[in-house]
Amino acid sequence: MSFFYPNKLISRLIFLLLLAGPIMATTGWHQFAGADSNKKPDQTQAVKYYGVNLKAHRIIFIIDTTHSMNDPLDQASKEEAKKLRNVTSEATPASGDGKAKKKKKKSRRAGESIDWSKINTKLDLAKAELIESIKSLNKETWLTVITYDLEAKPLKENLLPATKKNKKKFIRQIENLEPWGGTDGFFSALLKSLEIATDKKKDRRIRTGKKKTEDDGGYELFFLTDGWPTINSGSQLMPEDQRAVYCEQIKKELGDEKIRINTIGIGTHDRILLKKIAVIGHQGKYVDLGMKITKRKNKESKGKK
Repeated sequence: MSFFYPNKLISRLIFLLLLAGPIMATTGWHQFAGADSNKKPDQTQAVKYYGVNLKAHRIIFIIDTTHSMNDPLDQASKEEAKKLRNVTSEATPASGDGKAKKKKKKSRRAGESIDWSKINTKLDLAKAELIESIKSLNKETWLTVITYDLEAKPLKENLLPATKKNKKKFIRQIENLEPWGGTDGFFSALLKSLEIATDKKKDRRIRTGKKKTEDDGGYELFFLTDGWPTINSGSQLMPEDQRAVYCEQIKKELGDEKIRINTIGIGTHDRILLKKIAVIGHQGKYVDLGMKITKRKNKESKGKK
């Protein structure tokens, strides 16, 4: 069958439309016409906390609210925090020589709304970063927050879904946090988070009958501090042997549970201990916001020798 069109331009246009039909069917009309352009993306893939992706649907944030968190935030830590909020590095597939190439890209995220001129203390940063991350969570994510000074203080003993109402409650509590005391609650806060994560009675999603899925991501724990664990109301540093006992207890509590512990250190802090906890915590991430200033101090101390 043949067609005759008096106008060659019209015949060409019809030919192109006939050719594009199968492509639209397989690729999706929205790719051409912009349909579903207002569809919300999966926020769990975009949300970050100090540069670490929040992949799990059950998250426990643990933050240091001790007196030292009221100290001024050093510029190196502040700049590193800015970088983590605004720049992400993605590894591309390995090249022929077996080395993975990295590319950096700037991403405008929730962190852009932080007023950095108001971030003056370490607690200011801890609160702002936590609030921005909580704001970005969707209702499929369940969370709670634990603060600690001389003891662990959960804002909520069980996980709650990240609904608008619950997020507002958490944010209001976080905004009202005040620094006080020593870091005697360092390990008790970690153990409290593991108690919540391993006690199925405290997981309200399971109690309400919602089935767990394989892509649930397990639990992500984020532990933040600016110092070292203490004893006797913050008057003494915890002895090494006592720290070792607590680390073994954490390892035992974790067992084969699908729980990952990530650690974040602000300013000067026990880098060795935080790295160890992250490794014990099923190869979690360790974020060092005081790395630059610590290196500078190390160089100065070497020069004095």
